[in-house]
Amino acid sequence: MENMKNHLALVQHIVEKLELNERERIALFHLASNTDRNSVERTANAEGSLEVDEIKLSYVLGILIAVWILMSDPARAKRHLRLPNASPPFSGRSAMDLMLSGKEGLRLTRQYYDAQAQPLGRDDPAYQWAIQSILS
Repeated sequence: MENMKNHLALVQHIVEKLELNERERIALFHLASNTDRNSVERTANAEGSLEVDEIKLSYVLGILIAVWILMSDPARAKRHLRLPNASPPFSGRSAMDLMLSGKEGLRLTRQYYDAQAQPLGRDDPAYQWAIQSILS
């Protein structure tokens, strides 16, 4: 139950950071737009039934960390995810469009940005900055 609450809290941070619309919230995390942090926690406590797809959450968090590091600015990173990208695997679509296409799209997006950002260890200052920026 505690792990589920942590996952749901992380999802809410991501939803808020990226200003996801309802279609995006549902595609990535199965959350409707009227779902806020308090209602998620109340529902999880009352029903114990809300679940987060840990694989999708891991992909999304990894993508955000890599893009935050690459762009060095959260606002720029957020915009970047929505801009058309000619690089494979995007083929002119935005990273967000590919992410919304499902787990395979998330995997491809994560793979691309991990290669670009050369993933850093958790103790690296850039990694720590990205995590704090996403969670604040």
